[in-house]
Order: sequence, then structure tokens, then C-alpha cells
Amino acid sequence: MKPESTAHVVFAIPELLRLMSTHLASPDLARSNLVCKAWRDQLEPILWRKFRLGIAAFLNDVTFAQTEKALIRNLPHIEALDLALVDDTVIIAVLYGQASHSKDTCQSPSTLCRNLWQLKIDCVNIYRVGPTRHYLGILLNCTRLLTHLILPSELLGSDAVLVAISELSHEIDSGDEMDSGDEMDSSDEMDSSEDSDEPNVEAIIKEASRVRFSRNPTATKIKSLRLPRHRFGARNPLPLPLLRPDLLDLESCEIPWFRGDADIEEIEKVVREHCPNLQHLICPSLRGEREQDGKAVRAFIRGCSGLRSFTSKHFSDSDVRSLDPDYFDHKLYNFEPRRIIPEIVSQHYNTLEVFDLTDCIQVFSKDQQGILSSCKQLRRFWVTDSRREGSMVGIGSHDICTSDWVCRELRELGLVLNLCPRSEPAINSLKTELEGEGGFKWDDWDEEDGLAVLITVATDFVYKQIGQLERLEVLALDIDRSFESTATEVDFEYNLKCSCGFLHRLGGLKNLRSLQLRGDFWSAMGQAEVEFMHENWPLLSEITFRCKTSELRALPHWQWLLSQRPHLRLEGDLEDC
Repeated sequence: MKPESTAHVVFAIPELLRLMSTHLASPDLARSNLVCKAWRDQLEPILWRKFRLGIAAFLNDVTFAQTEKALIRNLPHIEALDLALVDDTVIIAVLYGQASHSKDTCQSPSTLCRNLWQLKIDCVNIYRVGPTRHYLGILLNCTRLLTHLILPSELLGSDAVLVAISELSHEIDSGDEMDSGDEMDSSDEMDSSEDSDEPNVEAIIKEASRVRFSRNPTATKIKSLRLPRHRFGARNPLPLPLLRPDLLDLESCEIPWFRGDADIEEIEKVVREHCPNLQHLICPSLRGEREQDGKAVRAFIRGCSGLRSFTSKHFSDSDVRSLDPDYFDHKLYNFEPRRIIPEIVSQHYNTLEVFDLTDCIQVFSKDQQGILSSCKQLRRFWVTDSRREGSMVGIGSHDICTSDWVCRELRELGLVLNLCPRSEPAINSLKTELEGEGGFKWDDWDEEDGLAVLITVATDFVYKQIGQLERLEVLALDIDRSFESTATEVDFEYNLKCSCGFLHRLGGLKNLRSLQLRGDFWSAMGQAEVEFMHENWPLLSEITFRCKTSELRALPHWQWLLSQRPHLRLEGDLEDC
């Protein structure tokens, strides 16, 4: 039987065709294409749909002869195209082939690229940046289903490329050098030539936005946005032109890095006027302590009409005034112009629901107290230590005692406690705030004994604040290990004892489901403490301590609790050796 006849018999069975397309690798499919025309007609579309690794590996393979022509011929079938490792001439050939082929045939550009959802270009020769930008702009404007676009920063400086990216709708989610989005509207080709009379970025995007809105008033559907980030700021005004079209549905945005001469007032104005529904901000790492980054973050905060969540990893908020011994004076603190968290409190205390700072480098105690004592709608307050030397993220008892927490709707609470402050201003603040609390009078004690009693009264007040959060479901407590605290792990062993500790203050947490103790709060616990948990926390289903799981399960009182609650998860967060 001739190969052509065999092919017709084989591909007449849909199940067999699906099986082959699933299990045959790309090189096998390519070799099968050489057997006969009938096989190629059936297998070539499958081959290019499975094309994921880029074309560099196949350029020297005889089975991939005339790869550039094959790419252009199979543009309707390609779903993911990786041009990361190929020569620049191939990149331009592919991009130009898309544009020229659409002109030489009756097919429209959007038809040619109807299945392309991912395009990656890693780097471009500096002498070919101009042509590549031009043809890339055409390709982006032709592709309706593109959802993942990975580009080097050199190409992001093109007006045509910026216009095409601004056409993205639905969601964008990108990596450090990646933009991705759902569904791109086709528009007229934008020429990105390097002529001196070329319109600027703002004018082109404004016109593209006007044309798109007149064609489809609901075209801009972006809800989540992550722009390319550059550690030393964008080389062009990249973030603002992408925000300037009316993003009426934008709800979440990761704040990008801006270059040093960025206009902060313009950033705030653009966010306020063009992103009216922005509610969730993700703050990039501020470990570099660049003042410009903090200004941009505060501009976004001021521009939001009602911020609901603020999240960040490796957050570090600092300024020169923090070194001033009078910094924590109430008047000076409230008018501090260079702090991020006070900006959130002053602008959005009525709407903030989530405050999440993980692996923090530095966040001031008074800032945390400002959130807890001002934001009534707060649902999650989560601050964790990066456990690096120099991290200062503890919330001090001297600040907690200044005012009551108002976040009675709180469901999740993660704190790094500083119950033994070191600084003299903090001690003086405790003396002032706790004078008369529980009958305490400083003049009745000598210096050493009075300080111990003062810390005990302050610690009791801290656990009292936590115990009043009746809707709390998750509680995580850690210890401040920075130089701002004089306490050690041993000082916390008896904090949660029934007899001489403050566990009874937490008896009102009837909705507590998860208890996470990252400091040594547990080693002094015994039968009385586990019975208290069993009686007062009926919904408790998970306990995590900073120890080895085997150490916990070997203790008789924990064995008793497990016998009473067989479904309780009792775990340590250290690996068993």
C-alpha cells in the first residue's frame, strides 16, 4: 500500500490521530512530514501547535529545512513562538513575514495569527532594534488571542509597541521583563520609524485610545496590571502611557519602578483620573531604600479613591527623621511627609481590608499601631520577619498601649511582638500610658522592680487587645529579635501559661481555627493549657509551633489533646532530623 493510502486510512480514525499528536515529539512529527504529502497535510498543523522550545534547536536539522518559510506558512497554526535563541535576521524574517504575507494574500492579519497566544523575544542586536520594533508593533496589532508577551526592555521603548500593549484587555500578569494580557484589539498599523518628526508616546497612545473607544466603548477591560520593572527606573516614560488610557475596570496594580526624574504629581493625577476603580496595590521590594520609589508608592496611594488591600514582600520603609530622638513625638509623626503606611492610614482608613507585609526588612511599630487603631474594615493584618540580621518589624507594647484597636472585623492577625522595648522614649511612653492601669503607680516601685512590673502590665494589655478580636480565625505570633528589644526566646516561655501568663486573655477567640507560634511560647505549656484550648477554642483545627513535630507529639499533654480532637493538625515548622 502506498504511503498516501496508508495516511488516509490512519487519519480517518480521529482517536488515532489524537493519540499520535499527544505522544509524538516535535522531531518525530517533523520527520513524519517528510514521508508523504498526505501525512504533512495532517501532521504539520499539529507540529506547529506543539512548537514550544523555539526554532534555534531545529535550524541545523535537515527535517526543518527552510524553517523561515515553514514558519510563515504555518502562522495560522502556531500557538507559542519562542524567538529567544535565534539570529536577529530570523526574528525580523518571522515578524516581517507576518506583515508581508498578509498583504500578499487574501487573509487578514488577525486570521493569520488567530491561534498565537505566546511570543517570546529575549534579546535583539542593537543595530536591528529599529526594524524589530516596527514589525513587532505590526504583529501585536494583528494578533487577537495573544496572552503572554515576553520582551526585552529595548523593544518596550517603541511607540508602536506601547500602543499595541495599551490595547490589551482583561488581565495582564507579567514577570520582571514580561507583559501578558488577554485579547488584543486589532487596529491600524502604527509605523515606528526612527524619524525625528515621529509623534511622541503620549500622543500616539491618546489617539489609539480614542479610536479604540469609538469603535468599542467597552474594549478596555484590564483588571490586573503588572508592568515591566527596572531596578533603576524605566528608560522611557513607560508606566504612565500605559496607565493613561481610561482603565475603568482596573482593580489591581503592582506599582512599577520609576526613573529618578519622574513627575510624582503627574503619577498621582493619572491614577486618580484614569484608574478610578483601583483598589488593590502591590508594592515592589523597597530594599534599595530609594527615596524615589517611596514617592511613587505614596502617589499611587493618594491617587486611589478607595484602597482595599496593600501587600508587599521585603518591604522596608525608612527615612532620615526616624533617627531623630524626637521623631516619635505625636505631632512630628503625624505630619511626616515621607512615610508610606501613614499615607495609607490618612487616606484610606475607612476602606482598607488587607494589610500584608511578608518577609519585612523594616516597618515601624507606630505605623502598625496606626493601622490597627484606625482601620475599622480591616480583615487581614499580616506582618512577618525576614529573619535577616538588621530586620526591624516588631510592634512594641509601648505603641499598642497608646490606643484601642478598632478592627473588630479582623479574621487573620500576624504579629512580631516587642514586649520588652529597649529605648528610653519607649519606656517613658509606657510609664505615661499605664499610670493607673490595674492600680499600677510607678512611684510605688524602685527602678528595677518597677520596670519588670511595667512590662508585665503592658504585656497583659497587649493580649487583652488581641483577645477582644472575637471574629479572629488565624493568629500568628512571633518574637522581635532585633536590637530594639531586650527580650530573648526564654522571656516568652511563660507568656501563654494559665497560672502566671496571659492565656486567659485569649479565651474570647471562639472562632479561632489556626494558631501559629513562631517563638518559644509553647515549651512551658502543660495539661492546663491544652485543656484551656480544648474548652475555649471549639473550632481550632491547626496548631503550628517553631519546633520539630516529633518533639510535640512525644509530650503527654499534646497526646491528650490529639485524643480529644483526632482531626487536629499539630505540627512543627522545623524539619525533623
